[in-house]
Amino acid sequence: MPVLQVSQAATRARYEKVAQVVNLDDQPPTGLICHAVAETPSGEVVIVDVWESAEASAQFARDRVFPAFAATGNDELMAQGPPQAYETFHLIGGR
Repeated sequence: MPVLQVSQAATRARYEKVAQVVNLDDQPPTGLICHAVAETPSGEVVIVDVWESAEASAQFARDRVFPAFAATGNDELMAQGPPQAYETFHLIGGR
């Protein structure tokens, strides 16, 4: 069952620093259906991911996100753990 996760980053610069290490553009993870990021008027960044399963999301967090947090000095994000995964009940893919 696909799952949806919503998380935040304090700033665009902070998101981009972690994203550079994670390298989604060149190495998309197995099980990722969609990754979208937006900057709010206050400067906070909202991140929405849709995964094929909670297990795929957890593996990506363990293998790539948490090491990227550690490499970029974001220890407080590691302490928070991964965002809550919600089972989707309606998901439509684009054409």
